[in-house]
Parts: sequence; C-alpha cells; structure tokens
Amino acid sequence: MFFMHLSIHWVYLALLCVLFTGLMPVFMRTALKRMNPLVGAAIFSTILAVILWIILPMMGIPFQFTGLETKAILLLIVDTILLMLTTVFYFISISKADISIAQPLRLLENIGLPVIYLFVFKEGIPSKHIFFLVMGLVGILLLIIRRNGAHTEKGWGLYGLLAVVWIMAFHIINRIFAFNLNIYFVLAFAEIVSAVVFWILVLLTRHGSDFKKITIYHGLAMILAGLMAGAAMICLYRSKIAGDVSIVQTLQALAPAITIVMAAALLKEKMDWRVVAGMLLLLASSICLSIF
Repeated sequence: MFFMHLSIHWVYLALLCVLFTGLMPVFMRTALKRMNPLVGAAIFSTILAVILWIILPMMGIPFQFTGLETKAILLLIVDTILLMLTTVFYFISISKADISIAQPLRLLENIGLPVIYLFVFKEGIPSKHIFFLVMGLVGILLLIIRRNGAHTEKGWGLYGLLAVVWIMAFHIINRIFAFNLNIYFVLAFAEIVSAVVFWILVLLTRHGSDFKKITIYHGLAMILAGLMAGAAMICLYRSKIAGDVSIVQTLQALAPAITIVMAAALLKEKMDWRVVAGMLLLLASSICLSIF
C-alpha cells in the first residue's frame, strides 16, 4: 500500500501525468524510425505490463481473478482484443508519419465518442459543447493535413483511423455491457496478454531478426515510452483520488500541445501557421469542454 501514501501533492502528480503523456509519443516515434511497429508494440506492452502488475497491487487496486461471471469474462476477452488492435494500428500509424500529424488523428476519439453517445445512448450535447467539438475537429484537421516538408507514408491515415475505431469500440462496448470490471484490471490484463501475443507474432513473422538493426538509442527510446505510459497511468490515478477530478481532466488538455512542441524541438518536425493554429484550437476546445 506504499503508493497510496505518496506525499507528492496531487497537482504535481497531474502535471507529471501530462508531461509523461505528452512526451510518450515522441519517444515512440523516435524508436520506430529503426524498429518494426510489431516489435515496438511488443516491447512497449511488456514494459507497461510489468509496471501495472507490480505497482497497481501495491496501490491497493484489486485484480479480479475469481468470482467473475461468464459475461464479464467474455467482456474482458473482447476488451483485450480491442486494446491489442488499437496498439498495433496506432504503432503502425505513427511509424508512417510525423508524430505532429499522426498523434492528432488519435484525438478524433474525443470528438467521435460524444457524437456516438448522442445517437446510441440518447445523451444530449449542450449547444456550447457542439461549438467546442467543431473547434477541436477543425484543429485536428489543420494538424493532420500534410504540410510541405512533413513526412508521411501511404496508409498512415487508414491505420490511424482504425486505431481510433478500435478504441471507440472499446469504450462503447464497456458502456453498453457494464459488469463492474475495474478498468485498471482490464488494462493490466490486456497488456500482459498483448505482450505475449505480440512476441509470438514477432517470432512467427520473423521480425525477431530486426533486432540487429535496432540501436541501443532506439531501444531505450521505446523502453522509456513504456515507462512513461505506466508512470502517467499511476500519476493520473493518484491525482484523481487525491484532488479535483475536473482540474485533472482540464490539465490533460495540455498533453497534445506538449507532444507537438517536443516533436518540433527533438525530432525537428516542421511547424508552420497551421500547426500553431491547430494546436491552439485543439487546446482551447479541450479546456472548454472540461470546464463548461
């Protein structure tokens, strides 16, 4: 239970979560320049699974292996498959395009889910939220439209959209079939299964031979991405437990801006007026949706 008694103030934990979340895609993109996406996904899932299975029980989060109904077990299996698909397609997408282009596409989830909830669950969207959603969509479009000097490869958008589809399906299915599964247990279970499946696929597809092409620098970048993902998840959980959830969620809006700025600084990705405008619109949209 040590991690339940961390003395770090919840605001600092929330800011650390934002920093880790913003930097993580940059390290992923760095590693994938010399690494097959499937190998990258295997390393990432392994690191994240180790963190979750060690730290979460220490934080007092129960892992439900007994007493699960058959429907809950089936839901857990479906969740795992959807999260695996999300990871694979996301990694392929960011391996094929600059992170300042590929990462914003992932944010379509934040626009699409409220619209789907409106039609599936009959949840009304306040008129001011419609304006903020449109603002965010315009910001995303400005960011993902290919710019002069930007790197993209054929198919990056399709893989990115499929990653968005899988993660939205995950949220929708869990909304429809609520069996009181602890989300952190679901994530931990999914990551350990994903790690095993990804490593099997790496061996079956003979991508294991790609390891000789991977430098220590690129390998460490992917390991750091996994460590950041785990640290971000832990910081988010602790900050929400100890602090104001609305403030924590508002701060999360800063993560995409950090990703884009750091991609320009570390990966030398080109920034022009569209990047700045798109980033500001996306930032304003996310903050307004959290506050109002």
